[in-house]
Amino acid sequence: MRLSEQGLFSQTVTTFNAWITDLWELHGDGRGLVDSLQRRVIMQAAFEQLVAEEGDDVLEAFDGNCGPAAQRAEAEQDAMRESPKKAEDGSAGPLDCALTLSPGVVKMAASCVRAAAGVPAFERAVAQAGDGHLVEGLTPRESLLLMGIARYNALLERAGLVELGWAASFIAQAHGVVFPRGASVLLANAAPLDWQRAHFFDECDNLQVDIQLAPGSQGIGTADPALDVSFAFPSGRYAQPALALDLVSMPSEAGNAAVPGQGAEQVVASVIAAKDPLSLYKHIEQQIAKRGFSGSVIAQVPFHSTDFGRNFMSLCRVLHENPWSSDDLSDALRPPFAGLGTADVLEVDRALRLDRIADRTAYLDALCRASDTFSQLEDLADDPEADILLGVFEQIAFNAKGRSDAWRAEQLSAAAALRSCTAAARRVGVGMKACLAVLEDVAVRVSFESGLPEGGLPGRRVIVTTQAAAAQMGAASCEQLVVCDLTSDDYPVADKGDAAETLFGKLGLHPTDSSLSRARRTFAALQSLPSKSLVLMRPLNDWDGNPTYPSAPLQEFVDAYRPDPSSTDDLDEMYQLPECFLASMHQRGEEWLYANAAACAPEKEQPLHCSVKPSGLGHVPSESKPLVALERSVPEGQEPLGFCPSPSQVETYLECPYRWFAQSRLRIETLGEEFGALERGSFAHGVLQEFYVQAAQLGWRKVNESNLEQAKRLMRSVADAQELMQADKEPGSGRYVAANQIERRQVSACKEQLVNYLDFEAQMLPGFHPQYLEFAISGQEGVLYAGRPFVGMVDRIDVDDKGNAVILDYKGSIGPAHEIAGKDERSPGKIQTRMYAQVVKRMLGLNVVGALYVCYGRNNGLAGAYDARVLESAHLPGMRHDKCRCAVGASPAAQGGQGEALVFANLTFDEMLDQTERLVGDTMDAMQEGVVEPRPATPDACVYCPISTCPKRGA
Repeated sequence: MRLSEQGLFSQTVTTFNAWITDLWELHGDGRGLVDSLQRRVIMQAAFEQLVAEEGDDVLEAFDGNCGPAAQRAEAEQDAMRESPKKAEDGSAGPLDCALTLSPGVVKMAASCVRAAAGVPAFERAVAQAGDGHLVEGLTPRESLLLMGIARYNALLERAGLVELGWAASFIAQAHGVVFPRGASVLLANAAPLDWQRAHFFDECDNLQVDIQLAPGSQGIGTADPALDVSFAFPSGRYAQPALALDLVSMPSEAGNAAVPGQGAEQVVASVIAAKDPLSLYKHIEQQIAKRGFSGSVIAQVPFHSTDFGRNFMSLCRVLHENPWSSDDLSDALRPPFAGLGTADVLEVDRALRLDRIADRTAYLDALCRASDTFSQLEDLADDPEADILLGVFEQIAFNAKGRSDAWRAEQLSAAAALRSCTAAARRVGVGMKACLAVLEDVAVRVSFESGLPEGGLPGRRVIVTTQAAAAQMGAASCEQLVVCDLTSDDYPVADKGDAAETLFGKLGLHPTDSSLSRARRTFAALQSLPSKSLVLMRPLNDWDGNPTYPSAPLQEFVDAYRPDPSSTDDLDEMYQLPECFLASMHQRGEEWLYANAAACAPEKEQPLHCSVKPSGLGHVPSESKPLVALERSVPEGQEPLGFCPSPSQVETYLECPYRWFAQSRLRIETLGEEFGALERGSFAHGVLQEFYVQAAQLGWRKVNESNLEQAKRLMRSVADAQELMQADKEPGSGRYVAANQIERRQVSACKEQLVNYLDFEAQMLPGFHPQYLEFAISGQEGVLYAGRPFVGMVDRIDVDDKGNAVILDYKGSIGPAHEIAGKDERSPGKIQTRMYAQVVKRMLGLNVVGALYVCYGRNNGLAGAYDARVLESAHLPGMRHDKCRCAVGASPAAQGGQGEALVFANLTFDEMLDQTERLVGDTMDAMQEGVVEPRPATPDACVYCPISTCPKRGA
């Protein structure tokens, strides 16, 4: 904009906003102009006040981003007809609609104020809504929105701030004093006047205004004939960065163009304009240096993706959200802004992962004691008044070792954004939660720059930025411009009606500009940017491989070179270009995977540093096999046991060797404390163990009909006591602790199942009683199993007066895998109780007649194997006896025919135990030999396997 007044040196070149700012400083009332972040924070505070004062009537109903304007208008008119009309005095009645306090609504209100502040029609509507009146022609929801904006205006005045649009309106009203001799105003390269500027110039009748619309406003024309124009077509998105780099100009001696204000030595060889400049720059940064250029990127990143922003936002969520997440606290500790070393951070993170019921206050207090810097960060995240502490973190950014200047600038930009938000919050007296809502979608400027490469020409640069930023650089500011992503998906031009447009339309404020016009002006500005060559790039396919279509400005540019734009006869079918451009096309395919990823030439081969012969999944080199099956560690002074895996490990190996290897040797498991079947099982085992101990102390040999009700009361008491003890256990110990209401209900359900299980227990195994509970076998007793010491824990051993015994293992659920029908050496099913039965026979001299799994869960029952010569079917309720009963007669000692395995159900109980021991012996030998290939015995073996990419999964 050019301003001319009478008198010497009276011509000024400036922007409209800068002009109004200067005039406001001279003629305003002393208030400062609000910036975008302050606007958002104060608007957030205004709507929070509105919700607090109006109560539930203004909650959870208004969506600032709802569907088409026509549908919204119709729906809101219906709501208006249903709502109470104005009272007789003209004031609005109780509003039976609601207004959600969401980021979408606050952003919409802020954009409305930015676009229409100072415009009479808008200001009248806001004032009317602020006085409690329904605005004529608007729905109750729209009136509530304007009521919130009225609250914003009041808070803005209290904060000593003013909107630029309102300042322009104030100056326009005083134009006789501000422009006593009149002035001539030339709006050069202008967009159509918006409502605020149109009102300003309409009011200032002593200003002579001449408007020169920016090039491209009416359409796209051809480029300067001296400019070399070409087109580039990567076959897909993955090939685009490498092709863009291929097109960058090589250093030349003549035609250097300088960046305005930076001196002739700062030559911009190429500018690359992209939708996501930061991502593209990271792909090509190294190759830019190899081509003799220095490179830089000008882009924006979300506040929360900067290191400082991530720490700050994470800690804010810890302090202000309920329930809080321990993951947020871990994120808040990332170096360097928490003042803790990496080792300390990892230790705290480990403790948090293992503690599902971590006490927020205790952890925060401990961290504050450990680090003054963390304490200061907590103060900053808790109170806007503490923003003086931002200097501490700015100094940390300055002093951080091993960090680039670009990183430091990024953190300082984030700190500046936070300072603007907290300053606004202090002015209107709101807390950090309002700032947090705004900072969720605030973007900060980043500017990475690589140094001059060795042998590179001083000052020759490649800049990667957005189209909008490139368009502001000015004419002939670079030698070459490469414009990427020219697709209709990346740069759509359709104007979609939204709630704000509907509101403005009802106020008589109709759009003066369009997305298409803005896109045209940007493209026209880009045409004038290079001094030598312009390259326009459109990927032929998107990320998903679907074909793309040219953006509207690109299509108009191509049509400008065609004799008849209404005909398609002269266009190439694939590239949509006339024949005059086909000879100078640049292309690159996606098939060069390495070359595209490294942004290098397709013919360049990837250097071979070493060759590794591929091995099959589960292959263990011979020199590493001794590390697969390690000897069991024992306390000092005890005899070594050698390799003796637990029954559960053997059982897992039989299900799938590779799963056993992943779980037992690689220890692939979750890092955090969980609330699942394993923890529930440990809790149930503990409750049952304590119940039978106390029952024995009361003199009960067995739960039966005579003591059943007493037993249930005892079980409830024991379960309640065990639940209370869970929270006192060491975090990560497998405790069963509930962290929310849903989990507390699950704990209650588990306890109730244990109580109900006693009905089943009273019917099971009459004549037998629990004799041994949690019977531990340490391996030092000298009893061998399959030639090796045995280590394990038997849940329970029931005996009768004749010396018979039954092994019982508690399970939350049982199924066909626990039965012996159809089971053989190739698919043995669950074998733990069979292993326990053989060892108990040798240790205690008992006649073991059953190896059973008992379900204490929802569906009580029994499964396993038993000797039908001793145990009666009626004494084993809830069991499929035909699947669990062993043969009563002697079976051949040898196995079946060649290639067949003897089915365990065809053996007597003792023969089955012997056959299982032989199977376990062979299995332990295979484990010791390092045989760990994927070999799931059944698809169920893969359900809990941590190797989700195993090719045998589910086979």
